[in-house]
Amino acid sequence: MRSLSARASDRPLQDAKAGKAAQNPGKQPRTMRRRSQRRRIGGWVVLGVALSIIVTTVFGVRQGWHAQAFAALGRGVNDVYRATGLTVTEVTLSGRTHTGSPALRRALGVEVGDPILNLDLDDLQDRLQGIGWVASAEVQRHLPDRLHITIVEREPFARWQRDGRTALIDRAGAVILTDVGHRFRRLPRVIGPGANERAAELLDLLDQSPRLARQVRSASLVRQRRWDVTLDSGITVSLPEQHPDVAWQHLDDPKHRRHLLGKDVGFVDMRIPGRVIVRGKDARVGDTPQEQET
Repeated sequence: MRSLSARASDRPLQDAKAGKAAQNPGKQPRTMRRRSQRRRIGGWVVLGVALSIIVTTVFGVRQGWHAQAFAALGRGVNDVYRATGLTVTEVTLSGRTHTGSPALRRALGVEVGDPILNLDLDDLQDRLQGIGWVASAEVQRHLPDRLHITIVEREPFARWQRDGRTALIDRAGAVILTDVGHRFRRLPRVIGPGANERAAELLDLLDQSPRLARQVRSASLVRQRRWDVTLDSGITVSLPEQHPDVAWQHLDDPKHRRHLLGKDVGFVDMRIPGRVIVRGKDARVGDTPQEQET
């Protein structure tokens, strides 16, 4: 795909012709008559082709040759388009940063020489918007022979882990890439069914305490109701379903931070309003957890 550039020589060529015509005013009527004759002849040729297509189609339908008749009609129309230069010779593109050119070509499915008036622009736009990176697309027809495509790409927002794979998602939760492996590791990771659709909600909440938010390794959506947040230190924090922002800010309060996020802490349960339950990293089943009133 490449862009068009105007040729500076076009206008001087027209000016030169105009100058010659001014020097020979007697030739202007003859020149205009010739051009008028050529236009009339061209019009009769196109009309003749169109009438022959119509006659062939009508005759074919009467004889029961429906498929053959319509195929002949399509070929005839395409021949007219090619004879008049109404075919694709160039496709230009704007807005692409991440989207791969091969994916765009496959989705577009347009070849040089295709009749430009036969293209369904709405269908082309729908196919382009089926590419993960493409949030929206607009296809414009610039007659006689150029298509221009404008795309708006999705912005990577987070990674979504599900079924053993990690997808790349935008802020709305739409999947950009189905499996990114270890790429985009700088982005936060959310885990579980429905976590993609609530990722923005969670990350906005965590950003209320930026210092603590920078320590978040991942967040799991539990039964699509509440979040378990895991920090780089290995501590898992169970946030409540109601008012998780209050619990998160309590966790980051300097008065509680050392006790709740100490090096020996493994689990902080904040699901019960007014209470915080802390378990150590080496806690065993049956050990009595530490509790703190809030």
